[in-house]
Amino acid sequence: MKANKAHLICFFLFFTVVMPTFLLQGCAAATNTASSITPAQSQTIVSTPAPTIDEAALNGVLTELQSTDHLTHERALMVLGNFKGDERAINAMIEGLKSNERDYRIAAAYGLGMNGDKRGVDALIAALKDSDFTVRTQSAGSLGEIGDERAVEPLIDAYYDMMNEGGDSRKMISALGKIGGKRAVEAITAILQDKSVFHDVRSTAAEALGTTGDMGCLDLLTGTLQDENEDPYVRISAAGGLGNFKDKKAVDALILALNNKDAHLSFQKLGYGAADALNSDMRFAAANSLGKIGDQSAVDALKAALQESDRKVVIAVAGALVTIGGDEAILSLNTAFDANNLQAVAGAYTYFISQGKAGTEQTLITSLNQYGDQYMAIAFLNCGNTQLMEAANAWAKQHNYQMITYSGSSSEAVRWGG
Repeated sequence: MKANKAHLICFFLFFTVVMPTFLLQGCAAATNTASSITPAQSQTIVSTPAPTIDEAALNGVLTELQSTDHLTHERALMVLGNFKGDERAINAMIEGLKSNERDYRIAAAYGLGMNGDKRGVDALIAALKDSDFTVRTQSAGSLGEIGDERAVEPLIDAYYDMMNEGGDSRKMISALGKIGGKRAVEAITAILQDKSVFHDVRSTAAEALGTTGDMGCLDLLTGTLQDENEDPYVRISAAGGLGNFKDKKAVDALILALNNKDAHLSFQKLGYGAADALNSDMRFAAANSLGKIGDQSAVDALKAALQESDRKVVIAVAGALVTIGGDEAILSLNTAFDANNLQAVAGAYTYFISQGKAGTEQTLITSLNQYGDQYMAIAFLNCGNTQLMEAANAWAKQHNYQMITYSGSSSEAVRWGG
């Protein structure tokens, strides 16, 4: 079943993600190849718009909108999102939002968000009242991507409508966080402080407050993280949200959370099972946020945590040390590599690939096989080192991933040696 799922994902990606890369950038002049095995990597690659509109490609996609084949029509609406700012593409997606076909409305909403043009805002706001929950949530997500403040009040209304109807309101909250502004912050704060709603909703609110980057939210988020009577999932999200604040108060709170190996005790008192795993998740989020902030004052705490046995924490800590950089951080990573700390290697693989030292390949490969994930495998595939590429192919096969190779190269690829 897993293999079939992977096959379907790759089929979907080819027509909605990889094909637009060909359409917008062309493949005839490409001399390199890049590989991917996940939606996230491919999506990142095509999110960069082409400098000019390929008229032939656009006309081809517009022609596909006339197709009676359901998948072809749906795919075309999503692909139109790649034609940034083109009025014909935007109008076609707006019309798609009026379709009687639910799937077409979802695809059109997705395309408008990917396109990012404010001319789609009014249609997406109207779609927040759609009879279908998924159309509403996709429209909310796309409004967040566009970031127009006109959507704030409609998104707040849509949140409460969805809550009253028992639907998933989290996309509305996330969108408000991306748009930001005083009114959005007020609404998200009220949601976070409303303990009558489910923890997943409040967790999303904590993340969204972080996304706003509004310094007025800093005390609330640090207080939420440190509150032993707070829901652990909300505390974990608060730790993640604090990564958007380059402030000493955020750094200090996150270091305390990283060093807190006993948070599971308070989680147990609140009646939560798997308290140790939740403790690990909170420390993982704290480490990631410290890396995102990039403050050198966190290096000592991160170095100490690098020696622990908690796989999840060690991987996050190593990644944070790579991001922060500096002599002490790099020395600790090299020491971990020499000590065969494969968890640390899995967290810092981008650094070790960029170093490109001959003879380090086997340690990297062993780390991938024991602790790696699809993102590490993608980095191996695109780094230019034959041994690592072969190892990534073997890893993908073993884990039932199907790879897509396409013309061009990713600007985000980490190259061997550099």
